[in-house]
Amino acid sequence: MPKSLSADIKNDIKSALLAGKGSMEVANRFGVTYATVNNYANKFFPNRQRGLRGRPMVVSAQTKRFIKLQVLQGQLKTAREVHDKLMELGYRISYKTAINMTGDA
Repeated sequence: MPKSLSADIKNDIKSALLAGKGSMEVANRFGVTYATVNNYANKFFPNRQRGLRGRPMVVSAQTKRFIKLQVLQGQLKTAREVHDKLMELGYRISYKTAINMTGDA
């Protein structure tokens, strides 16, 4: 049977999580596993917000909506025009990324 953590360590984990520390950082600091910290975090804060996962978007959702509107209005007709417009707006992306983005929009 696994040993349970002392009340002091549990309180330290709780206060570190409240201070905005990441689970991995808290685990390393108190010498427990990442899973243990997550288990206690889920127990202490059942409705906590988790960090965003995955690769961040290159183009913001607002810009995507703007591009989609321009495509629907007929102001942008080709992926090349979309790419040029994004470059004009300050995005440094490849033509291939612009093609992929037009499929998502």
